[in-house]
Amino acid sequence: MPLVVPVVEGADALSLAELAKRTRQVVAAAREGRQISVAPARFTISNMGMYGVDNFLAIINPPEAAILSVSSVKSTVVPAEDGSLQVRDMMNATLSMDHRVGDGVLAARFLTFIRALLEEPAKLG
Repeated sequence: MPLVVPVVEGADALSLAELAKRTRQVVAAAREGRQISVAPARFTISNMGMYGVDNFLAIINPPEAAILSVSSVKSTVVPAEDGSLQVRDMMNATLSMDHRVGDGVLAARFLTFIRALLEEPAKLG
């Protein structure tokens, strides 16, 4: 079975609600064996969290510049700033980037930005 990468064209210009709607449309079409767009992907998000996968490393599919691997969310005991223990929802995310496009510092900044948005979703608005 060939790899099918549904592409959301112009994703950077869509609101979060528009992006969610468009993503559902292109994924539904891909599951039916159709592609809405023939534009090449530049960035992919690969989610294996729905299968209970705790961590994985996705491989870049050329001509993409990068791929973000998103794993499952697990309740985890972590130390709080005051030294006590608390249960927090934790998730692993790994970014693979073509080093012709960017370097490890750029990748780290991107992941830090994603983490901040996930920790405070109100900033997504």
